[in-house]
Amino acid sequence: MLTVLTSTIAVGAAVLGPLYLHTADDSVVRSMVKAAAVDARGATVSAPPGQVATFGQVQRTERTVQGIGGTGRFYGQPITTVISGVTLIGPGGSPVRSQLLSRTGICSELRFLQGGCNMAPGDVALSDRSARELAVSLGSVLHAGIQGKSAPLRLRVTGIYAVPDMSLPYWWGGAAGYFGYGHVENRAPEVDSFVTSIATARAVPVQDGPPWKARFRSRRPGSA
Repeated sequence: MLTVLTSTIAVGAAVLGPLYLHTADDSVVRSMVKAAAVDARGATVSAPPGQVATFGQVQRTERTVQGIGGTGRFYGQPITTVISGVTLIGPGGSPVRSQLLSRTGICSELRFLQGGCNMAPGDVALSDRSARELAVSLGSVLHAGIQGKSAPLRLRVTGIYAVPDMSLPYWWGGAAGYFGYGHVENRAPEVDSFVTSIATARAVPVQDGPPWKARFRSRRPGSA
């Protein structure tokens, strides 16, 4: 399953808040926006239930919202996230779940213990705890099974990162969905996301599932 989210981050406003702030200097609205949770300070645009948007449609929606709000005026620069579910076989022969994760600016948010984030197609970076769980190291090759394809996806480990601070605004309150180590679903444990390039993450075919979404985070009221 492939999911794409496009968000614009700054440290911003509640949904549609910037539009109200544009028309009136309303201190009540400003206070509400400032007090809102990180994951509520933005807007989300998604396809209707049961429909799947294309990556191009997500990008066009992003440009539309930027045109309305204005990058640098109400919204920060967009962050595009591509998530693709994969399954691997662990050291004991049992299935292990993870996901390929591409996210704008993620390399600068991670602290690399080994290797780095300059990735060619098929290259991935694992968290240190995931590498221990899978008994792999820098240079190891993994073969990930993906729904809709008979041949596994060959992945080469080119980086080992430390689990990041999940409370940072960069994650927009959703870091737990990217670093779900230890979570068990359908008897298959999960390891943290494999950070990769957008080309590798998009190598997974779209399946019936959650629609691709565009999420936009606005700038903090009063910020330049």
